[in-house]
Amino acid sequence: VYGIFVKIPGVDAIGLVSITHFKDHGRMTLAEYPPIGTVVRAVVLGIRDRTTEEVWLSMKPSQLDGECRPTQP
Repeated sequence: VYGIFVKIPGVDAIGLVSITHFKDHGRMTLAEYPPIGTVVRAVVLGIRDRTTEEVWLSMKPSQLDGECRPTQP
């Protein structure tokens, strides 16, 4: 298993969460993957390029925990 594809509402691009961007530590088991149709939280890591319309995402808890914190001046 390579990871999962994520439909991003309102965007024509495909989101991709690779197997290395699910957990901070350890390996994913098949039972830990979200079922098809599940709404997930993720942060954008990057965009491959405009021609492929692929967005790299992460669901690592350490990256999600900081997503709503304001930055310090």
